[in-house]
Amino acid sequence: MWPWISTALALLWLVTVLAWWRSRRPLPAQADDRVQRMGQVRRDLEQACQRNDAVATKEGLLRWAGMRWQEHVPRSLGEIATRCGTVLAEHLRMLDLHLYGRHGGQWHGAALWEAFVAEGKANQSRPDAAGSELEPLNRI
Repeated sequence: MWPWISTALALLWLVTVLAWWRSRRPLPAQADDRVQRMGQVRRDLEQACQRNDAVATKEGLLRWAGMRWQEHVPRSLGEIATRCGTVLAEHLRMLDLHLYGRHGGQWHGAALWEAFVAEGKANQSRPDAAGSELEPLNRI
């Protein structure tokens, strides 16, 4: 009797592993939809930078960061800056200062957009760019 029980449990375990493996893979339609949404977020961000709209630029950057780092979503421009190169990080700090600093004035988004595009090109040219972020030690 115990060989039948062991065989049944082994088959159930195998079915569980296969179901888990399939659930971890994104469906092709989901991947395409994510690419389209990311493209729309980038276009919205570019338009906000061209209009010199600091608030819309911040919102666009936070949406982009939420899609870029889905497991550990940045909640502020400062958090995004810590994950970017120095040039883009400096432009993010200047945007943050414009939004929350005492001195108002005109903000120009063209330089931020150029730094954003340059950062994207630099990350694409590095072969390890997609997997460069360390995984958390204690994943729950």
